[in-house]
Amino acid sequence: MDKIFKMQASKILGLLYAKVERKGKTKDDVEVLITWLLGYQKDDIAKILESEMTYEDFFKEAPKVNDDYLNVTGSICKVKIEAIEDETYRKMRVLDKLVDELAKGKSSDVIISKYTKDH
Repeated sequence: MDKIFKMQASKILGLLYAKVERKGKTKDDVEVLITWLLGYQKDDIAKILESEMTYEDFFKEAPKVNDDYLNVTGSICKVKIEAIEDETYRKMRVLDKLVDELAKGKSSDVIISKYTKDH
């Protein structure tokens, strides 16, 4: 867990972008999910991609974490998301889950509506 915390956010985000692009989705689709989950806007994300910010700080310094992230359940890498006690790590895994759903062909709007409590 510590290893991913200390990696540069730009490197991890690049991997997430590449994952969905291989499946026909775009960087913008990922950024819609990041905005929904963490409150970063497109300009914020562009600055982060040029910075040395760690992946841990990417989550800890998020402008506005959406409480609906707690509605995201299921397993990612054989770990139940809802069982993760470390909040930063849980948010990381939630983003992984959202990106996985995107890579499987769902639109960002469908993914967001699935986890928004007033849907």
